[in-house]
Amino acid sequence: MSTLLLHTSEQEKLTLVDAKTLEIIQKFDVPGRTAVLGASPHQRFGFAIHRDHDAITIIDGVAGIHLGTITVENQPTHFHAYDGHILIFNDGSGSVSLFWEEDLCAGKVAPQQLKVGPPDHGSAVLVENILLAGFLRSGRVIAYQLDNMEKLLEFNGCTALHGAAQIDNIAIFGCKDGVLLIQKESDTLVSVQIANPSNTSSQNRVGIIATHPKSKIAVGNWGTGLALIFPQEKTMKIINLPAHPLKFSFDDAGDFVLVLGHDGYLYELDLEGNIIRRSQLLDAVIPPKGRDKVARPTFITGQDFLYLIEPNKQQLICVERHSMITEQVAKLDFIPFGIIHLTDMVP
Repeated sequence: MSTLLLHTSEQEKLTLVDAKTLEIIQKFDVPGRTAVLGASPHQRFGFAIHRDHDAITIIDGVAGIHLGTITVENQPTHFHAYDGHILIFNDGSGSVSLFWEEDLCAGKVAPQQLKVGPPDHGSAVLVENILLAGFLRSGRVIAYQLDNMEKLLEFNGCTALHGAAQIDNIAIFGCKDGVLLIQKESDTLVSVQIANPSNTSSQNRVGIIATHPKSKIAVGNWGTGLALIFPQEKTMKIINLPAHPLKFSFDDAGDFVLVLGHDGYLYELDLEGNIIRRSQLLDAVIPPKGRDKVARPTFITGQDFLYLIEPNKQQLICVERHSMITEQVAKLDFIPFGIIHLTDMVP
C-alpha cells in the first residue's frame, strides 16, 4: 500500500490520501500547527512536528492509524531520519528525541530523550554509535557515545550551523562559510570543512541538505541555485538554475536530482548538476523572500510517480515519473502546505 500524508497551516489536522486513487482515507486531529512533516527511513511512519505545542504526532501510513501524539521537551524542530532511526532536535531544551523504526513497528512510540547541550536551534546525526549534535549559535558540534552519553569530542568553527544530513559514516552540517564533514574512521572522528567559493555572496550558504540512501553525494540549497556536495572527495560544486528552487530532492532511485522551480518547471539534473530535462507541471508563482511562511508548491517522489501540491488551487497532482504526464488531479478542501510519501516497506 502507498499513501500520502498532507498537512495544512490553516487546520489542526493531518490528511491521509491513497496514492493510487488520490482519495482521502482519513483525517487526524492534531494538537496544533504542523511545523515539520517527515517520514521514517523506510517510509512507513509519518512524523508531524508541532513545535509550538512541544508535541510529535506519529501516523502509520500503511495501517492508516494514528499511533500516538507524544509530548516531548521544548520546541521540537529539526527532523533527521536514517538507517532505522529518527532524531528530532528540541530547540528549547537542548535535547534530542530518538526513535527506532523497529520499536514503531512493535507499537512502541516513546522515544529516548537525550540531553546534548544548552537550548539552541540545533540538529543531530547518529553515525553508528556516535551521536553528533550541532548548535547554531555556538557553531559547534558535540560528539557523544550513544550508550552512556559520554562526551567524546567537540568540533568548533561551523559558523551559524544549520541543517544536517548523513551519507554512510559521514555526517554533513551546513555552515555560513561552507560545509562541515565529520567522518567516523574505526574508533576515530575526523573533521574537514569545505569552504564556500571565494566569490560567494553573503546571501548564499548551505542550510538545507538532501541525501538518498543509494547516492554518494548530497544536495544543498544555495540561493537561486544548488550546491552539490561530494563528501568522499571533500568538494562542493555550485549549480546555477534558471528559476528559484522551491523544493529539491533525489528521484526515488537516487539517480537524478529533481528541482521544482518557481516558474512551474520541474528540472531533472544528473549527479554532476547538468540539466537533462525540464517539464512544465504548474503555473509560475512568486519566488520566496526568506522564511515568509507562504504556502507554495512542493513535491514528493514515489517509485513511478511524482506527487505535487498546488496551494493556490488547493490541488494534489499525480505525475507519471518518466513521461512527466499528469495522470490525476484531486481537488482538496484545504490549502496544502506539506506532503510526504508513505509505503509498506519493512525495516
